[in-house]
Amino acid sequence: MDGDKPKGLKNIFIGNAMKVFATSKQTWEGVGFLLLILVMMVGFGSCGNMRRVTYFNGVKDSTLFDSLKAHALIIEPGAQLSIQISSLNMEIDNLINKANLSSVQNYGNGMSGLGGGITTGGYYVGDSGYIKLPRIGNLYVKGWTMPQLEDTLQNRYSEFAKNPLVTVRMLNFVVTILGEVGRTGPISITADRADLLQVLGITGDISNYGKRQNITIIRKTETGRILRKLDITKPEFVTSEFFYVKPGDVIYVEPNAAKKFSTTLTNQFMPIVMSATTFVLLLYNVFTN
Repeated sequence: MDGDKPKGLKNIFIGNAMKVFATSKQTWEGVGFLLLILVMMVGFGSCGNMRRVTYFNGVKDSTLFDSLKAHALIIEPGAQLSIQISSLNMEIDNLINKANLSSVQNYGNGMSGLGGGITTGGYYVGDSGYIKLPRIGNLYVKGWTMPQLEDTLQNRYSEFAKNPLVTVRMLNFVVTILGEVGRTGPISITADRADLLQVLGITGDISNYGKRQNITIIRKTETGRILRKLDITKPEFVTSEFFYVKPGDVIYVEPNAAKKFSTTLTNQFMPIVMSATTFVLLLYNVFTN
C-alpha cells in the first residue's frame, strides 16, 4: 500500500497541473483575442473620415473668391534686403551690388523653397525703419512694399546713373512649421509672397495624423503676437488674411484623435499587454514541456 502512495500523489500532481494548463491556455487564448481587438481598434482609429483629410470640401469649378487678395510683402524692421542695380555706370553698380554678397546660414534641418536658400547679407532694416545706402544715405522704408522701394531707388539713383534698373528681394523671409507634417523646421522663401498651401507642399504635406481643421498660425505684430486657427478642409480659408504667410510666422499642425489614441495605446497599454502575454507564454511552455 505504501507503494501505491507515490502513485496517488503523482496522479494528484498531474491532475492539478492539467487544470492549471487548461486555465493558462484559456487565459492565453483570451489575451490573444484581446490583442486582436486592440490591433483592430488601432486600424479603425487610423482610418479617419475622408472629409477630415480632404482639402476644399464642397468646392465647385465655378466657385469664386472675390475677397481673395494677394497681400504684398511689407518691409519691416529686421528685414535683410537684396538690392541689385543695373545701369551704364559700372562704378555705381559695383558700389551697391557688392553688399549683396552673402553666405548660406545653417539652420540644421532648414528647408529652402520657392526660389532660394537661407542667406545673410544685403541691406539691413534697423529698428527705426531705415536702411543705409551708398550715395543716398539713410532711407526710411518701413511699411513699404518691394515695388515701392524699387521705384524710389530708380528715381534716386537716376542722379548718378542713366536709366538704372533696380530689383529688390527679401533675403530672410523665413517661416517655421511644426507638428504633424512631412518635415518640420524653418523654411526660407525668396519669392515675393507665398501662401499656406505652398509652405505645406514644401514640407511634404500634412501627415495622415495631422488635424487639418485646426491649423494654428502665430504671427508677430508691432503690438505683440496674434494667434489664428484655420480649417483648410473648407474652401473659405483662402479668403483669410492668414492665407498668405509673412516673415517670422510659426505654423503648427495639431495631431488628430487617431494619433493621440495611437500614442496613448503605445505608451500605456501595449507594455501591459505585452507583459501579460509574455507571462502566459511562459506558463504555457512550463506545462506543455
